[in-house]
Amino acid sequence: MRVGAARRASVVRNLALAFAVATLAVTPCASAQERVGNATKVQPIAAGLTNASDQVWITAKGGDAEALLAQLDSFSKVAGDDEVRASIEALKKNIAKREEDREARWKELSEELDKTLTEDKSDLQLGKALRSAVEMQLLREDHKTFLQEE
Repeated sequence: MRVGAARRASVVRNLALAFAVATLAVTPCASAQERVGNATKVQPIAAGLTNASDQVWITAKGGDAEALLAQLDSFSKVAGDDEVRASIEALKKNIAKREEDREARWKELSEELDKTLTEDKSDLQLGKALRSAVEMQLLREDHKTFLQEE
């Protein structure tokens, strides 16, 4: 199941921010190793992290959650910091949990809507049905095709 466009853009921005902060936390340590002997050259891993951070931000601003996760997957394989890898894995688990919760809520609302529509057609029941339908639509990314679902 896919996230709504506005919600997805918000999630992507938050993910990019979290990743950038984690990247910035790693970068000074990598640079510090290179500064021994008053050298100012940045260690290659720091430059790699900076480039990766830039790419993550560009992808996040574009709003493509799948591309962002693919970038994070490839980055986690080469990242030198266990905390960054752990953060990426925690992010994936949280996304999976969110999608499971969303699907469970969808089923619950679908049953509630069916039950409400089989009862008498009072204004209260129609209001409950409308509330359920609106929430179900918000759980889907493509709001237009929601109306075609059964």
